Amino acid sequence: MTQILYELGYNFITDIDVDKNPEVLQNFDKIIILHNEYVNRKAFDAISAHPNVIFLYPNALYAEVAVDYSDNTEKLIHSHNYPNYPNGPSNVFDYEIEERFDEYAFDIECLEWTFVEIENGNYLNCYPDYAIDANLEIILAINYL
Repeated sequence: MTQILYELGYNFITDIDVDKNPEVLQNFDKIIILHNEYVNRKAFDAISAHPNVIFLYPNALYAEVAVDYSDNTEKLIHSHNYPNYPNGPSNVFDYEIEERFDEYAFDIECLEWTFVEIENGNYLNCYPDYAIDANLEIILAINYL
């Protein structure tokens, strides 16, 4: 997916860019989130607050990491039952939008794909990597969101 979007001329910013300057997202009318499953709190807050997010992968913004730029490391804070918190939310940030679409991470065929409108954008209802070569309409649909 990254290569396709790059070849189509989309602008890219990294998780590091967002972490160091969360306001950078305000420079874009819409942002496309790939499979950004592990993010830190600053990135989560900046992305989830943007008014027009296109989620191309289910279970994005699921787990929390901490970043240390002095030694270029990431530390896992919370993820899939790590640490074990049986009464906790299904995702670390208690992000209701992710919770609604987490089940679609297992639909790798994308036969009945659609972008579902959410409060601050749109969410693809399947995991597109295995289907994108045969179904470029998914990419074309981004232009209309």
